[in-house]
Amino acid sequence: MSEDYIVDKFFQLIKQALLTFGIDGYISLQNPQMLRDAGFVNVKEQVFKVPIGIWPKHKTMRLIRTYMRTLIYDRLQAISLRPLVGVLKWTVDEVEEFLLHVRKGLMDTSTHSYMTFHVTYGQKPVDP
Repeated sequence: MSEDYIVDKFFQLIKQALLTFGIDGYISLQNPQMLRDAGFVNVKEQVFKVPIGIWPKHKTMRLIRTYMRTLIYDRLQAISLRPLVGVLKWTVDEVEEFLLHVRKGLMDTSTHSYMTFHVTYGQKPVDP
């Protein structure tokens, strides 16, 4: 992805705004330790690259890409207004114009974009 990839800029802005609420956008990175701290054993983490663009050749990955891109595309306004208007003090019109560019970025076939998806699991210890 290029440095000026609008979709990445969108997620960085949302992350920045959520930090003002004390919400860590990368909390999933702490999941393995949180499970261990809660007493789980055999904690494992898998990280998957989930495609957003149309580049995957594998049939299952194309299906996952469709779900992921649709999920993001359909919810852009819902996840944008409070952080961008309420925290970063954008106007609703500025947000709507920005989201037009983000939607175009999501549909851009020249960018092989993906998101990381963290799966963390463990076992509850057996009581002796």
